[in-house]
Amino acid sequence: MLASRWDSPRRSDFCPHLLHTITTQLLGWAIGLITVQPYSNAYPDDTPRRPNIVIILADDMGYGDVRAL
Repeated sequence: MLASRWDSPRRSDFCPHLLHTITTQLLGWAIGLITVQPYSNAYPDDTPRRPNIVIILADDMGYGDVRAL
């Protein structure tokens, strides 16, 4: 049996589904880009930072004697 035009989806039924699909995809992309953007390093610092390394060389010093002054 051949499909009649009444069996095919109507244009009015197709448009809301298409709009829902497009809106869902655009919203997903927008949320993804907003989430990833703060972590992007598009403009790195010109001068590299020096590492925070402290070397303590002491004789007869206990662990309780080390403190910030």
